[in-house]
Amino acid sequence: MPNQDVSLLTIAVTLILAFGGCTRANVSDVAPAAPVALVELEDVYGNSQRFSERGQISIVNFWATWCAPCVAEMPELQVLHEGHKRDGLIVIGVSSDSLPDSSIAAFAENLDITYPIIRDDGSAAEAAGSIIGYPTTLIIDQNGQEVRRILGATTARELEGTIQELLGKH
Repeated sequence: MPNQDVSLLTIAVTLILAFGGCTRANVSDVAPAAPVALVELEDVYGNSQRFSERGQISIVNFWATWCAPCVAEMPELQVLHEGHKRDGLIVIGVSSDSLPDSSIAAFAENLDITYPIIRDDGSAAEAAGSIIGYPTTLIIDQNGQEVRRILGATTARELEGTIQELLGKH
């Protein structure tokens, strides 16, 4: 019996080390942080981006190229980006990778992602408050207030209700 306990512990520790920074579990809402600080950063294409603009809904997604759930949800976020551009919604991807901007841009282009991608130098995560795992998605309302924070992969369908409420269509 003691050998079995050691084996289970070894498996548990291995899984935590392998997937600890990349959330594969179901979507779980966590309490929103304080108001998101206005941060202006340059995206991987050289354009200036802000997490929030007055009158704009922002979906800010913290991700990494090595995180399979992150990559899997990127096309879902692209659907929202395309479907709600006219409604004043912007999706911003924040990559935690230390790759050059050109590599991150090529990665996103390979997935047909057209929303802005920022390579985080630490200031984006700091402005957003604590990022405890990937992916983490923030929804910021038209007044710059974070209204929802999701730890784990999400879908366009799961975010749509919050977006419709913010647009006053729900």
